[in-house]
Amino acid sequence: MTGPEFNALIGGVVCSGCRLAMCDCPRHPAEERATGKKMRVDVIANPEAFNEIADNLEVLARSQPMDKYALVVGLKELRGTVVAVTGDGANDAPALKKADVGFAMGLSGKEVAKQAADIVLLDDNFGSIVKAVKWGRNVYDNIRRFLQFQLTVNVVAVVTAFLTATIIRESPLTAVQMLWVNLIMDSFASLALATEPPTDELLNRKPHSRHDYLISKVKKSTQVKKERYLYCGQLHALVHRCFCSTREKGKKSKKTCGEATNQTETSRQGSPRHACTL
Repeated sequence: MTGPEFNALIGGVVCSGCRLAMCDCPRHPAEERATGKKMRVDVIANPEAFNEIADNLEVLARSQPMDKYALVVGLKELRGTVVAVTGDGANDAPALKKADVGFAMGLSGKEVAKQAADIVLLDDNFGSIVKAVKWGRNVYDNIRRFLQFQLTVNVVAVVTAFLTATIIRESPLTAVQMLWVNLIMDSFASLALATEPPTDELLNRKPHSRHDYLISKVKKSTQVKKERYLYCGQLHALVHRCFCSTREKGKKSKKTCGEATNQTETSRQGSPRHACTL
């Protein structure tokens, strides 16, 4: 499909307020405050036609800058996808500004395009975009792993310390042990999860939605399972410690009673007997 055919089918881009392609509605917040009118919001004139075309659209040939801008508006507003746009001319500035991520060419690009873009490709190489996508997804996954690990470990530690302090009036971990967990085990494990390098498999999956959470439902269920295992281990150690401390206290009490009995017998045997004379 060519750009003019695409623009004719969707009806182009119009203002959401007056439904006109060309209007005097303000396009910047400063103009909105000065004129008192509502700021212009661009929408697709025929959203039904755009949704039908977007499912099968792969290449938009001979497209003009306004065709590119209409495609970006439709994908963002109607489909809810994360859009990236490349451009090098001054006419590409609206599409670069509207997109979630705008890539401008550093060698052959105009200064207007560079100002409107988010990222400037210094080598004008499309492979750099692929590397940027791969590293971006890797950073996103590393943040997820880091948060999942930190929440699991810290929540279990806090809950266990609170329960043991409430039940047996004693913390299960000493100050040195807590320092070891936080400084040694926690730090190195977090660094390993946060600095994992990217792989080519990251490019084979679909991109994340703009409405995705850092900890999804699947991650939450996995985290809850891990917390259960850790809780069971902590409770087992707590019960074992209470049982051992009870046995030691019992042995000490028996030993104390035995020593007291022996001392009593010794005092009885060693005490002198006085004969009574009449």
